Amino acid sequence: REAFTVAPQDIHLFVASYRENLQLANPETSDDEMIELLEALGLGHWLAEQPAGLDSYPDEGGSSLSGGQLRRFGVARALLSSAPIVLLDEPTEGLDETTALQVLDEIRQRCQGRTLLLVTHRPIGLVRLDRIAVLDAGRLQEMGTPQALLAKPDSYFSALNRRIAL
Repeated sequence: REAFTVAPQDIHLFVASYRENLQLANPETSDDEMIELLEALGLGHWLAEQPAGLDSYPDEGGSSLSGGQLRRFGVARALLSSAPIVLLDEPTEGLDETTALQVLDEIRQRCQGRTLLLVTHRPIGLVRLDRIAVLDAGRLQEMGTPQALLAKPDSYFSALNRRIAL
């Protein structure tokens, strides 16, 4: 079993079916599990449009998927792994707020009992996480629960959330 799984910001799809691309994370994953996860990440409609469903092949580099779709596909691949540490880089980039919150909720649910490291520039939905570390220019600026950071008016996290609310 792998120690960690990663969904980088730039997702690579291999010249293989969508099923085979997902099974890289866990060869034992059933079609039902893959379909259920893709639907939970908002990719059910996209999958239904594929001529052969999971047996369809992506075009070169997955360019027929939007950036948000490709990123969610990469998140799905990472979440199918049973690795105890999950690292996701910008998993909600390019998604509207509603979809981003849906994806974050699914990530949280599937990472229960595991360590989740989420790297993002978007504070949307981060109040739902256990702890937040804010970095600026590669330096740790603050760390704590979202509630504690929001309660401090001079915190970076509080300022980011105020800027989003404007």
